[in-house]
Amino acid sequence: MVRSRLHVICGNCGCNEEMTHTIEPEWDCDEHGVEHPAVVLRCGNCITQHRLSDTVPEKRGAPQ
Repeated sequence: MVRSRLHVICGNCGCNEEMTHTIEPEWDCDEHGVEHPAVVLRCGNCITQHRLSDTVPEKRGAPQ
């Protein structure tokens, strides 16, 4: 399926309409000790911050 809808829902308040994301300059460290920028999702309804790497594993390499 190409370009299907992605649903992003805040795990704190359940809002699905006020999410934004940023790439934080501070570094995250993965299980192999490799540092990389952190992608942070922010809920505009309850102001909760979620790091994408806490939920979704990163796949390194060229895009397919």
